[in-house]
Amino acid sequence: EDRFILTGSIPNANEYYQALDLFVLPSKYEGLPLVGIEAQTASLPCLFSDKITTELKITELSEFIPLKSEIWVEKILEKFYTKHIRKDMKQEIIDAGYDIQTEAKKLQELYLSLAENPEDLED
Repeated sequence: EDRFILTGSIPNANEYYQALDLFVLPSKYEGLPLVGIEAQTASLPCLFSDKITTELKITELSEFIPLKSEIWVEKILEKFYTKHIRKDMKQEIIDAGYDIQTEAKKLQELYLSLAENPEDLED
């Protein structure tokens, strides 16, 4: 009880990420979990199960581990005790296609092009 905080849904998850040293997601079933993107954006070392889509690897801080492997504890301790200096991950996040301004502009341009050329919708 003195090592965990169960918050439920919170509007300020980014502040919690700043308090973490490591992010671990040993999921059995996931698509593209946004929590993994958020953790990398916060410059956290991340360990993900190999059941998660590899599209989640957007920074060099993330690593995938087989879910049934016995090295989870070893990897967690390794990442936890390795000195990690947080850095601004903005450019890596943008390069991976997760910048809202850039992606919204691309979507707007797509919609505008379809409105100008409705015959493209037939394909």
